[in-house]
Amino acid sequence: MKNTDKFKELLKKSARFRKVALHLHSPLSFDWAQGGCDKNLNDKEKLLSGEGKRIFLEELDKFFDLVAITDHMKCQYGCELSEMSKKRDGVKILPGMEVNFRPEPPLSSMKIHLIIIFPLGTSIEKIGRVFGGIKNFKDENERTGKEEIDGAQVRLKDWIQKVHDEDGVCIAAHVERENGLRSSFRQVAKETIKLFSDNVGKKEETEISEDFKKYLLDSGIDAIEVNKPEDRAYYTWESKIKDKKYSIPVILSFDSHDLESLKRNERISYIKLSEISLKDIKESFKFPDTRIRFINDLPTPPCPYVVAIEINGTQGNSFFPKINLAFTENLNCLIGPRGSGKSTVIEAMRYVFGYNRTLNEIDRELQDKIRSMQKRNFKESSIKIYYKTVDGPTHILQSTYDEKSDCTTKIFDENGEELHI
Repeated sequence: MKNTDKFKELLKKSARFRKVALHLHSPLSFDWAQGGCDKNLNDKEKLLSGEGKRIFLEELDKFFDLVAITDHMKCQYGCELSEMSKKRDGVKILPGMEVNFRPEPPLSSMKIHLIIIFPLGTSIEKIGRVFGGIKNFKDENERTGKEEIDGAQVRLKDWIQKVHDEDGVCIAAHVERENGLRSSFRQVAKETIKLFSDNVGKKEETEISEDFKKYLLDSGIDAIEVNKPEDRAYYTWESKIKDKKYSIPVILSFDSHDLESLKRNERISYIKLSEISLKDIKESFKFPDTRIRFINDLPTPPCPYVVAIEINGTQGNSFFPKINLAFTENLNCLIGPRGSGKSTVIEAMRYVFGYNRTLNEIDRELQDKIRSMQKRNFKESSIKIYYKTVDGPTHILQSTYDEKSDCTTKIFDENGEELHI
C-alpha cells in the first residue's frame, strides 16, 4: 500500500465534504431514459438484471460518495442497490422514494413531490409502513409510480411524522419549478385572496411568503431541494419553534433519469460527513450554513496543504517509535490528554519546516524549552511531512533530527526522487 493510500484509510472517519446526490432515479421509474440519451447504455431490461445493477453501481462510483435512489412511488431497486453497496467499497446507496402527495384542504388542488430517504440497508417492508392506514393503497409491485397520497386521509404533517418514525427523512422536491411547492402554494394562496379582493399587493405577497414559511416549518420537512444554487437565497431565513431557532436546510436537485446525467457535477450537494450514512446527513442538516455547500462555494484549501505527518523513532529513545497522522484539507484539531504528544507533533512540524532558524526571535526561556523538548523527544527520529499542491502531486519533506542543526530537510516526490524546490 502506498503511503498516500494509507493516509486515505486514516481519513475515512474524518468530517469532510462528501459528494452527495439525494434524488436519483433508476430504470424502475416509469420516466427512465425518456430524453435524448443513449438507448443502449440505458437499456431498462439490461439494467434491471443482476449484472445491470452492478453496472449501475459502478457508474455511481465514478461521481459520488453517497446517493439516494428515489424512484416514483417505488423503492425496490434502491433497496437492492443499498444492500449491494453495504458489501463493497465505494459509493453507498440509501433507499428512498419520490412520493406524490396531495395536501389537505384548502391546498388540495396542489400536487407536491416529496423525497423520502431511509438508512443504508432498509427493507421494502419497513419503507412500506409509511403507507399504512391509507385506503386502497397498492403494494410496491402493483404500483405504476403515478399514484398519490390523499391529504384528506392523512395530513402532510402526520405523514412526515410516519417517515420519521421509520428513521427516514423527508425533503420537499424541486420546490422552485413551475409546479413545485413554492409556486403552487403562492398560486393557491393568491386565488384564495382573490375571493375577497381583486388586488394582490405587497402586503398580501408578504403574508403569502410568511404563510409558506410557516407551512413548511410546521410540516416537519427536513430539507428543501432547489434547482439552482442561487435559489437557496429564498430559504435562508430562520424561525423559532418551541423557542428554538430553526433553519430549513437546502440541497440541490440532481433528479437524474439516465446514466449520462450522472456527470452533472454542478448539481452535486457537498455535505460534511464523518461517516457516509443517513445518520450523519441528519446531523449536517442541523448546521446547514457550515455543513452544506455547492460547487460554487466550497471552501478552498490553502496551497500547498499538509496531507499527513509520519514520525519514526527508536523504542526507548524517541517519544513516538512510530506514528502516522492524516489531516483533512479543512480545519484540523489535535485533541488528547496532557502528555499524549500534541506539542511533540507541533514541534516536529516546526523542525521540518525549518522554523528552528527563527527561534532567536522569541524569548530565551521559551527557546530553551523548545530545544529541550525536541532533543528529548526526537532522538534518533526521522520525520516526514506529506503536502499536496492544489491539483498537483504530493511531495514529502523529510528530516532526520540533529540537535546541532536547525534544518536538515530534504524534499522528495512520491517515488523517492529528491527535488530541488
